[in-house]
Amino acid sequence: WRWKWANRFSPKPSVTAARIISNLLKKNKEQRHFKTLLLLGKLDLSLKKSLRNIGLLNYNLAQDTHAYEVLNHQKLIITEDGLRALISRLKKK
Repeated sequence: WRWKWANRFSPKPSVTAARIISNLLKKNKEQRHFKTLLLLGKLDLSLKKSLRNIGLLNYNLAQDTHAYEVLNHQKLIITEDGLRALISRLKKK
């Protein structure tokens, strides 16, 4: 029964992903104040709630992103699903 309790209170994957992104942004001290754009393939509610607490981080779906939004940020992070969505969108044109 002890193992079931440990699994019940383990962090969700979206919270873990947000924690990894937050640590990645804090790692480089001289670039800590740069605006960062995170492009995702899909966005669920728990990930959205986790990411909104990270300062200077904006997130968007890759298929909804436009050039001005990318140029307005100093850093760009793209997930694998987001990259596939962006490539498929650009191939259509």
